[in-house]
Amino acid sequence: MKQLKYYLTTLVIFWTFSLEAQKPELVKYTLFPCDESHYINTEYFNEGIVNKSLKLDTLTILISTIMNCGSGEKGYIISSGDSINLFSEFPDSIPFIDNDGDTTKWKEPVMADCDCCFNLEYIISGIKDKDSILTINGKALRKLDKKYKFPFINQNGDTTVFIDDKGFYHRKQYSTSGDRLLYEIISKSNYNKTIFYHKNGRIRIISENDNLNHTSKTTTYDENGNLIKEEK
Repeated sequence: MKQLKYYLTTLVIFWTFSLEAQKPELVKYTLFPCDESHYINTEYFNEGIVNKSLKLDTLTILISTIMNCGSGEKGYIISSGDSINLFSEFPDSIPFIDNDGDTTKWKEPVMADCDCCFNLEYIISGIKDKDSILTINGKALRKLDKKYKFPFINQNGDTTVFIDDKGFYHRKQYSTSGDRLLYEIISKSNYNKTIFYHKNGRIRIISENDNLNHTSKTTTYDENGNLIKEEK
């Protein structure tokens, strides 16, 4: 009887440790930089799972989500049953400590006045099922067919937002009545070009910025298309 009791106790302990070993654990969290060329157009982004893969018991998942521009530095997970909630939040408060070891003040995280679309990568161990229920900050996640809600066509039938075959993002802004093109933004990575138009439809100003090569140029035209000035 003592031997059986010992055997059962050992089995319970082993079973308990096995459960602990199987509990999902965040191995690595990566916040990819916000694409600043798109931060004013978050309504055109789809949120969800960009891709995910399971190797042995380790799940790697890339998420596309919209957050405050100052958020996302702190990532963690909370699991319950077959559900895993992924979190991405503001960083913790940072203490300032003087030479005597005393905390003199705290640096608090600051909420920015903008939102942006971020990619977040979570590498999680202890996963048995690739199709575990996943949420991000409490919101349900689904696999994305495409990252952007493009092309976007306004009520007048004009294509206002699209990505061309070279990967450049285009955004056209029309007047409230929709009968006049005001400006167009063309961007990709570190390059940005904004074109403003005269009331007659001719180009008024072309402003180009290449942050990678640290160059910029602004060209101005009159209503007849004649060059007025070029500034670099």
